[in-house]
Amino acid sequence: AEGAPSVSQALGDPSLSTAAKGITIQNADPRVEYGWGLLNATDNTGASAHIWVYPDLIYSFIDLLGEKSLVARIALNEYDKLASAVRYKQDLVAVLDSLQICAFSNMAYDLEDYVEALNVVTGWNIDRGELLRVGERIFNLERLYNEANGIVDDTLPTRFLSDPVPSGKNMGRVFPLKELLYNYYSVRGWEAGRIGEPKLKELSLT
Repeated sequence: AEGAPSVSQALGDPSLSTAAKGITIQNADPRVEYGWGLLNATDNTGASAHIWVYPDLIYSFIDLLGEKSLVARIALNEYDKLASAVRYKQDLVAVLDSLQICAFSNMAYDLEDYVEALNVVTGWNIDRGELLRVGERIFNLERLYNEANGIVDDTLPTRFLSDPVPSGKNMGRVFPLKELLYNYYSVRGWEAGRIGEPKLKELSLT
């Protein structure tokens, strides 16, 4: 009832836990699904990210999703592109949540569909860039809240970082946390994982 981290602590072996920010990661191995791992490491609510909200970040779903896949044309070692894909999806989900729209719907609709619907309902004339900008502001505000409450640990369980995949076509892989975080912080415009004054001014949050 208190979650996997509490169980692993009670058993005296924290490495048993597969939780990020206190929540157990879902059924995709970050050692072979780098986009999924980066999402869980950096999302403001940790591993609470539902896999069916983010299937477009999963390589195993490329054939299922076709053109909806964000990683179909991204190699596993293209960390900058993976970081950009994760950022895009985080910002999109943030704004969809604020619109009270189920994020699962992104598997059927495009960003332009949401923009058109919002403009029709409100009489506004925003474009896709403005809508994503709202999502970025929301995501950064959530991050600021976490920072104010000491929740700043962008990482994954040790087993994904140091225990290689034991067999199969991905044998030997571990999750490249340092490299992916470097690229993610860069595309976010954060300074060593923190939201600095320049980013706050850019987003009109100061």
